[in-house]
Amino acid sequence: MRARLLLVLLRLVARLPLRVVHGLGASFGWLLYVTPNNLRRVAETNLQLAFPDIADVARRQLLRATLIESGKTAMEIGVMWFRPLDRVRGLVKEIRGEAHFRELEARGKGVIALTPHLGQWELMGLITPEYMPMTSLYRPMRMAELEGPITAARERAGNRLQPTTVQGVKEVYAALRRGEMVGILPDQDPKDEGGAFVPFFGVDAYTMTFVCRLAIRSGVGVLVGYAERLPKGKGYRLIAHAVDPAINEGPLENSLKVMNQAVEACIREAPAQYQWIYKRWKRRPDGAPKIY
Repeated sequence: MRARLLLVLLRLVARLPLRVVHGLGASFGWLLYVTPNNLRRVAETNLQLAFPDIADVARRQLLRATLIESGKTAMEIGVMWFRPLDRVRGLVKEIRGEAHFRELEARGKGVIALTPHLGQWELMGLITPEYMPMTSLYRPMRMAELEGPITAARERAGNRLQPTTVQGVKEVYAALRRGEMVGILPDQDPKDEGGAFVPFFGVDAYTMTFVCRLAIRSGVGVLVGYAERLPKGKGYRLIAHAVDPAINEGPLENSLKVMNQAVEACIREAPAQYQWIYKRWKRRPDGAPKIY
């Protein structure tokens, strides 16, 4: 019942003008800012860790903007999943760094495309398959009733989703061997055996090693990109950067540092639109005090 109701609400939101969707999201985000709640506390803690040197007033302004943008991110999901694909693509007003895609496509050796939780990351999976065939890793939905409809929505642009299982990893390697693109979100806490502690905004964060092992083993080019939300519901700007080729060279620790630095650089371009409400530093090195 809950899943059906959620799908109905998402489909209703998909029919609204983007400016209205953003207005609703901003209102929700404002409520998060003015009322005591766990998301606000997590975001505030994260911003203190990531930006210790900025003035308190500036950090509070960033906190408010972050929660407002997080509200917009949540409300946009219906648009990304259930609005007709041609209309979603019409929301993209500018693409920066497109030449990076074209250059790597011309090599014919495959591409690893990293998309951090910045801006509207769901949009990247609907746009980047226009350049090359694409396979992406994903975590299955917690509500099993949503799995079918949401997977279909995410795959409607040609992005083939693979679960984070042994078979899914095999499919990722196979896609690169075919000279295709692989999409991965690199900034979530991985499972116990799949990560290492690497600085992220100067604080050790448990970081997935799979991306860098894949980059070292395959030698393919790596891009990092995001969909920046434009003001007043005007749409989105897609931005892509080439990651330092040192990510392919190893050793693993250096490759991980290169990846986190690339992700961090993107976040600094649009800091309010990062998912600061996520407990990025929840797992700590042995002996280190808890953060949250």
